[in-house]
Amino acid sequence: MNKTVLVVDDERWAVEKLIGILEGLGYTTLYESDCVHAMQRYRKGGIHAVVADGSAGGDILAEAIRRRDESTPIALYTYNPSRYQGLKNLEVGVFHKSDGPQDVADYIHAAIQK
Repeated sequence: MNKTVLVVDDERWAVEKLIGILEGLGYTTLYESDCVHAMQRYRKGGIHAVVADGSAGGDILAEAIRRRDESTPIALYTYNPSRYQGLKNLEVGVFHKSDGPQDVADYIHAAIQK
């Protein structure tokens, strides 16, 4: 498949299962622990989709990516219900972390296949 997904979360253990699912689908994954480094990595190119923790600045990352590129699939997720409501307004997939990593991986996979 040779597509790369950037996964951003300040707690790597929280995304280990998601990373495993994405790699099982044939994607290369890159991990960053914060949105500043994630944007630097994104700017280097070769990123086909982004998954970010919305509560840790993922919404700001999504907006920065959208200013550069409207087509990169982005999924945001959070445990914070009030923050979750605010993220629904962005043109990205939004998931509550209790939805599980499979839902996020399915969204990213379908978006990349378009």
